[in-house]
Amino acid sequence: MKKLLIGSLLLTGLVNADPAAERGWYYYEDPQTIIPQVESQPKVQYQSWTAYNDAVKREFEEIQDRAIYNPTPDNVQAYNQALRTITNNAVRFGMLTTTQNWQDPNSGLATAAPNGAGLQMDLDNQRKQIGDIVRRYAIFYFVGNDCKYCAVEANELKRLEYTYKITVRVISLDGTTVPQYPTPTADKGPFPKRNAI
Repeated sequence: MKKLLIGSLLLTGLVNADPAAERGWYYYEDPQTIIPQVESQPKVQYQSWTAYNDAVKREFEEIQDRAIYNPTPDNVQAYNQALRTITNNAVRFGMLTTTQNWQDPNSGLATAAPNGAGLQMDLDNQRKQIGDIVRRYAIFYFVGNDCKYCAVEANELKRLEYTYKITVRVISLDGTTVPQYPTPTADKGPFPKRNAI
């Protein structure tokens, strides 16, 4: 009877020790709602945001210089904290700028977005430029027995040839072939010199 009483007291004590134990292993608290606060004035009173920005820059430079020239754990920690603060402000500014541009119908972002008119114009211009290059130029690819990359690069040339219909001329310097271009043109040596007119 004594053991049963001690066991039940221990069990009651364990259950009452942590009220969160009743919620179970996978219970999570609801996250706190954070309401962003828009500041209309700098944290410390300055004549303008430019003056505030100048003061922040000076303070950061002082913290940075102190950490560089007197690198104690406290100084380095202060520098890391200041750097995190500046980085967080920059990230927040970038995110809010992007969000604002998405929400503003006059920002022009819609025409530059993927599948928008701006992207289509860029792709059309790129295709036109590639077409001009393909009509005017060819690729001369020289292969040799001592080139360990020739066969690998030939794969990329095949892709270019297939995708853009560009002419690829393979010239073998010593009779070597690559699987992608089994019949290269043989190198006939240097061009003959022309007489001056």
